[in-house]
Amino acid sequence: MKKIFETILLISLLYSSVFSVRISVEISDNLLVNKRSIQEWAQEDYQRLKDLWKIDLSFPMHITVEKPSDKWGGESFLSVNSYNIVLSSSSERIRRTLTHEMMHLFNFEWDLKNNVKTPLWIVEGIACWWESTINEQKRSISPLIALNRDMLDVVNVKEYPHGEKLLAFYSAVEDLFLKIDKTIDLRKNLPVLFKVAKSTGWERALSSFLKNDFSRFYERWKFEVLLISLLKLLYYNVPWLIVITLLVLIVFIRSRLHRNFNDDLSELEKIYGKNYWLNKDNEKF
Repeated sequence: MKKIFETILLISLLYSSVFSVRISVEISDNLLVNKRSIQEWAQEDYQRLKDLWKIDLSFPMHITVEKPSDKWGGESFLSVNSYNIVLSSSSERIRRTLTHEMMHLFNFEWDLKNNVKTPLWIVEGIACWWESTINEQKRSISPLIALNRDMLDVVNVKEYPHGEKLLAFYSAVEDLFLKIDKTIDLRKNLPVLFKVAKSTGWERALSSFLKNDFSRFYERWKFEVLLISLLKLLYYNVPWLIVITLLVLIVFIRSRLHRNFNDDLSELEKIYGKNYWLNKDNEKF
């Protein structure tokens, strides 16, 4: 019996090493989305992430494509016997959303295998970083986000924000991890970083890989984002600032000239009387 069990285990291991995780795709009615394209994209992302994490998914994957939603673009979760991705993005963003959600699945797999829970800002940070890296298209941090320090404080976000704050959170955490990636090279060191963070905590692990205290790195990043946003705001509004400045200057000069003229007139009237100008005009004729 023991030999039979060992044989079955060996066969299953060989099967998992040769054959990839089964990926099924379901598309809602009347959607102009190619099922084969979704399948191919998912297979590409799966292979990239398998190579990146050096682990495989323990469950098959089921992808459902629904009608685009204004409130959200996708979600991923583990059910009893499968990993699930629900896509509700526009046709322009669906490829990026799939890449983003696939990263979540491997993050979930790591958590399951290691009995840990990755903090939200790490979960979304690496997914946004991976999405922008693979698709070579970055989210931008608007000046309104940069000027709001609460929106930039992504490390202390424990639950998903709502509405516009969620988009601000994604933009900020993506920018942070792109900054981290320049020093750490996440493509090369992501699994090792997670392993170190499991034993030391995320702040210590990041400090070690960055060779810099993470809290200082984090505060410097927030300052740089604020400074760059202010410079962008100034750059794009320079024409308007020039026009407004000139108008203010013209109004100021006119008001000064008008006041000087009235001051001179009042002084003359004190000396020669209020009919001074009338008398001077009569003398001409």
